[in-house]
Order: sequence, then C-alpha cells, then structure tokens
Amino acid sequence: FSIPHKYEYITMKWGEPRTLQDISITEVTWVLPDGIVLLPASWLCKSRITGDQVPMERDKSTNEPVTKYDQNIEEYFPVLSDLKWTDDTRSDNYYDTMHVFYQLYTRTGEDKYFKAARKEVVHYREKEIVQDGPRRGGNVKHIKTRYVYVQAMADDYLLTGDPRSLEIAKYMVEYLTKAVPPEKAYLPKWSRKFWTEREIAFPFLGVLTYYELTGEKRYFEIARQYMGNLYKTQNEWPGRGGFIHNLRSSGEDAIAKITEYGGSAFMTSLLLEAIIKYHELTNSKIAEDSIYRALDWLKKECLGPDGETFIYLTADYYKDKGGAQGNLTIVHGFGYGYKISGYKRIDYLKLGKKIFERGANSAFLKKRKHFNLNYRSSGHFLAYISGEDK
Repeated sequence: FSIPHKYEYITMKWGEPRTLQDISITEVTWVLPDGIVLLPASWLCKSRITGDQVPMERDKSTNEPVTKYDQNIEEYFPVLSDLKWTDDTRSDNYYDTMHVFYQLYTRTGEDKYFKAARKEVVHYREKEIVQDGPRRGGNVKHIKTRYVYVQAMADDYLLTGDPRSLEIAKYMVEYLTKAVPPEKAYLPKWSRKFWTEREIAFPFLGVLTYYELTGEKRYFEIARQYMGNLYKTQNEWPGRGGFIHNLRSSGEDAIAKITEYGGSAFMTSLLLEAIIKYHELTNSKIAEDSIYRALDWLKKECLGPDGETFIYLTADYYKDKGGAQGNLTIVHGFGYGYKISGYKRIDYLKLGKKIFERGANSAFLKKRKHFNLNYRSSGHFLAYISGEDK
C-alpha cells in the first residue's frame, strides 16, 4: 500500500562527511517486507542490477504497454505468477522464473513483479535446492545443472540484502563446478560423449555471477577456464563456429543420426549469456571472437526456411522445421554482437529486429518454461541496440 504525504525530501551528497550515526541493520527474516521503497524504472535499469535493461515503454495517455512484446508480459504474468507450486523445478521455475520476474521489476519499477520474484526465490531456495550433504546446492529432484539458478540468488541478495540468498548462491556454485568442472567445457572433435551447450551454460553463468557478486578471485579463474575450453571446442570445428557435438549422444533428440554433429540454436544462446557476461567483465578478445563465431553459425546453420525462425537442432530431420519459439531466447546475442562491433554489424541488427518481432508475435507463452525462455534474456536485446542512440 502507499503512504501518501508522509514523507520528506532529503539530499544525498557524495564525497561529503555524514552527520548522522549508522542505524542498526535489521536482519532479513521476512518473505515480503512491511514496506517497499519503489525506485523508478529508469534508475533501476541504469543500475544494471539485473543486467542491461531499458524501461518498459508505455502510452502516455493510457499507461498501457506500447509493444506486443510488453503487452504479452501484462497478459501472461498475472496467470503465471498465480500458479500453485509443485515443488518440481520443471514446473515451477524451469529456466528461472525468479530472474525473469526480477527483470520485469527492473523494467517497470512495479512492486507486483518484485513481490512475485521474492516469493519465488524463497520457495525455490528452501524447497527445491539441497541444503546439506554431498549434493548441497543441487536441485532436489533433478541432477542436471540447468535447474540451478545462481542469478536469481544474486538478484535477490542485491535487491533485499537477504544473506540467506548469498549463502545458497555459494552452495549452488560449489555444486555446479563439481558437477560440470571447467575441463568438461572442452569436447574433442568427433567425440560421442554426452555434451550439450546448456549443461555448460549454467555452471559458467553461475560462477561469473558469484564472482561479480563477491569479487572472489578463485571463481574468476574457474570462469577463465570455462571460457578457454569452450573456445577450444569451437576451434575443433573452425569452419563452422558453433559448439559442435554429437547430436545423438547429447540425448536431446533420438531422431538425430549417430553420424550427425551440430548443435542447438536456443541452447547455444543460453551459453552465449555466460560468454557475453564474461566479455562484459573482461573485454576478452577470445570471448569476442567466440561470440562472433557463434552468431555467424546461428545465421548460417540454424535459420529456418523463412529466414526469421530457428530450427531446434541442426539435424537433417529439422532442416525444414523452423519455429518462432526460440526467437526471443536467441535474439540477445545478435544485439550484443551489434553493440561490440561498434554498431557496424548491420546484418546482426536487421536479423535481430526481425526475429525479435516474430518472437513477440508468435511465441507460445502459456507455460512458465516457455515464458521464461522468452523473457530471461530478450530484454537485454533492447538495451544493447539502444546504445547506438546515445
């Protein structure tokens, strides 16, 4: 609720000595606080607290979202945020409901998104994450790393100060780096070992997120090893540019032939989230080249026949079966590639805009998994391409 007229303005001046004593820090023992200080979306976006963002654009006369992309949020969020928990991440949080909701809070400044994200975080970390024993930090029901979301814990810690989220984030990173250590990011050519882009994506992204949150150098070194091994994997197939693996052995699609080597467009884009974050933190030339190679592979091998949707896998079975469902998961990479090219790779911009619009108009959003895939990174695309105007 709001408290009208019961406030006073203060002026904060950086670099001047303070005249008041510190107040005691109140331990976070709540799920939702008694009150929330709402900050404008413009400030939240500039803080980059949930990555690169721009405020939701609204009609000045009606306050309704202007774009179909944002209209979809207003349509589907009330239904998806009200679903009852199953205590199974595949239903409740697949691809990180919490991180998505916190991003929506950043883009709007509206407390409904903050409250929904906060409730999801507390439930997820306490009910769906192992609290002790050899699998501490892993998912209660699923061993795969794609169910362990460090970003959500970082968002929550930064926005609420809850030390429990920081504690769980460390457990998660410890689990992720044991389950998929950096050496597993390298896959030799023609290998038939199990390997998929997304099983590397979440450990790499988790380590980077925790390093950014804490500054602990050992996690940066682990991240550096992930990046180096991923780049070696790309260089096993220098004429292609993707993170090429055996499609049958990956277990992702039994239809693929045992002789087929390729990749997944949407899983590669999950991995690109981590590589982009690594590049933002380091300005690494290896990461930059990795991003360009992956984007060019997506253009060359993964576009469907219509030129504006993507095939699920680069297997013969899918070559004529493009679909818009992955568009908004994939688009962020093209925005970032355009940005780091000095806004010169117009081909990335044109394709990015095309697939963004198609995704906003055609994506299936009625389940949390699909909503999360579409909104976990696509907001960054808008921020990346907006920099050209600054």
